[in-house]
Amino acid sequence: MNIGEVILNLRKEKQLTQEQLAQAIGVSAPAVSKWETGSTYPDILLLPPIARALDTTIDYLLSYTQELDQSVLDDIMNDIRVNCQENGFREGRKKIQFYLNQYPNSEELKMRVISASIMLSYTMDQDFMEKEWMEWGKQLEKLARETMDSSNPLIRENARVYLISRCMEQENYDEAEALLDSIPQQQMDPAQLRPSIYLKKGEYEKAEKLLQTNLFSGMRTAQMALLSLTETARRTQNMEKAFQYAEAGRELEEIFGSGGSLFAWEKTAQLYLDTDNEEEALKSIIAYMNRIRKMDYKLRDRVYFDTISLSANETPGQVKGIKQSQLNLLMTDDRYEKLRGYEAFQEAAQKLKNHIESL
Repeated sequence: MNIGEVILNLRKEKQLTQEQLAQAIGVSAPAVSKWETGSTYPDILLLPPIARALDTTIDYLLSYTQELDQSVLDDIMNDIRVNCQENGFREGRKKIQFYLNQYPNSEELKMRVISASIMLSYTMDQDFMEKEWMEWGKQLEKLARETMDSSNPLIRENARVYLISRCMEQENYDEAEALLDSIPQQQMDPAQLRPSIYLKKGEYEKAEKLLQTNLFSGMRTAQMALLSLTETARRTQNMEKAFQYAEAGRELEEIFGSGGSLFAWEKTAQLYLDTDNEEEALKSIIAYMNRIRKMDYKLRDRVYFDTISLSANETPGQVKGIKQSQLNLLMTDDRYEKLRGYEAFQEAAQKLKNHIESL
């Protein structure tokens, strides 16, 4: 993208007219028009005031891309996470914006921020306003739209997947479907056939590692499907099936201990509340809190995944953040207002709180 296109896009985002931008930097409106059409380029001395007027950087105006090593990206995301946890999400957002301004064209940094959005939201201040949440969502959507046409297929597809979920939240189903159609559909996944080749060749370590990776992926897919099936049955008032789906999710968690089906206990509690069975709902929510306390997310300690790298949620700070967010949900969500009145609920919540503080 040339500098004229950058200026045009940023000016429109800030809802400025050419005249308003011209006045802000001390030039004529026709000069701005010529930049935006590519007829001329702004003088180099005008770059700082243009950047200030458009709330951006000179690097961004010039479409300067600085590639970041994975180690640098890891350090940046760790700094953001620590800042969020120690100072709260509002201060953490300032740190995020600082890095985005430092590396405005780093697509991978943008994708890392989007991918970490759920994790970062766990540190959200108790008085975080709905308006602030909406602004955060808009910022993430902007980052996704900036990367949805990336030359990197992984970044491109992840951005589109995020935008699909965003469109669904906004009930913009037509755009969600169009984005889904734009993601290439694989006819065959080589990872499903390669283990057979490794086994035939006697390369058993390679086969085990790839098979464990496939198992993890399939397990996650099964967990998400069961949760969605539970909600589908719940919404269609087929409570018998809903309970069966939720039970299957809990059993999956018991077998693999991955943490991905912990919400099956919470979902079961919701089902009991829907059927006016507060006693069983309370038992389920207490079981849920007890499971949260026991979960360490160290998947490599499980025999099913001991040859593959699954360290995304293994750092103490990340585990603490996940558990804190789950407790925050239980203590603030209106669905559990009745259950919070029970002494047993408060005791379980206090145990979970003490556990989180000890991490």
